[in-house]
Amino acid sequence: TASGSAGIFACAAALLGAVGCTATVTGDGHADPAAAAVARDESQIRALVDQEAPALASFDAAKLAALTCAKNRDAVASMPPPEVPPMEDVATPEMVATPGFSDAMRANMSEKYPSASKDVIGALVDALVAQDEAAYESAFRALVMATTSVKVIEVKDIKIEGDTASASVTMQIQAGGQPADKNTTTD
Repeated sequence: TASGSAGIFACAAALLGAVGCTATVTGDGHADPAAAAVARDESQIRALVDQEAPALASFDAAKLAALTCAKNRDAVASMPPPEVPPMEDVATPEMVATPGFSDAMRANMSEKYPSASKDVIGALVDALVAQDEAAYESAFRALVMATTSVKVIEVKDIKIEGDTASASVTMQIQAGGQPADKNTTTD
């Protein structure tokens, strides 16, 4: 699962949004500069939300912070990396010592995480076999990132006041082998 995703969604909602149609002409058919400016601002907010989705999926706190409003930037920048379960919860030393463990674990992980590359799965299995805690943590986080996707479903109710914007943002998150979750945040 995505650790800290609720705070990130709040920041995304605070920055980004989209509104349906905005009239950019007056009743007499002439351009309405104020309406055009609002439409341009809303378009920029939508584009910003779209940039946040891949940063969320890759747990890139630095990129998210750069895309986040000043009010929430420090909280987003300090977002923790994905949580890693203890190595013993995935494979005990006794399990690793079993003949055929490596091949069986690779097959199991490939089935459970079909979007993960063989290299990502191989690094995790190799770390488990070596009982290398640092390599395991790195490989597990790589697996989470390789199997996480974030899709912007809807951005609506955009309100822009000066340098501040709020919106209701609905994103769909799929992490690991888990079913996708939808999260709507308004901020």
